[in-house]
Amino acid sequence: MTRAEFIRELKEALEGHVPQSVIAENVRYYENYIEERKNTGRTESEIIEELGSPRLIARSIIDAADQGQMGSDVFEETYTENGQEDSWQDDSYEASVRKMKAGCVTAILITMIVMVAVFHIVAFLWPVLVVLLIVYLIWQHFR
Repeated sequence: MTRAEFIRELKEALEGHVPQSVIAENVRYYENYIEERKNTGRTESEIIEELGSPRLIARSIIDAADQGQMGSDVFEETYTENGQEDSWQDDSYEASVRKMKAGCVTAILITMIVMVAVFHIVAFLWPVLVVLLIVYLIWQHFR
């Protein structure tokens, strides 16, 4: 796939889903990205293959726009030690997972307190063990 084909597919996939300003911003970004990587001696086809499907990239952009996350602080570019490769980290996703974990633990603790206060289940440890098992399973799932 050539750069022109990549950009055309990206534009087509974004049309009608996000504002023109978002399309222009992303087209500009990917054209600059490809050009910068070409300046390091890599071929255009290698770079485009590394980027992956423009339709999948468009889906990510559309999803981020639908969630109101199209600010510049959403994605953070990080480089490996050699400075050649980059990866994307969605900071808002990690924050959401932390909030979900905290919410689950809080809800379970409140449930335990209510159970002990209302039903005086101090002598029966099985509900506490069940709740702890649930907390552990939730924690492992979102790890």
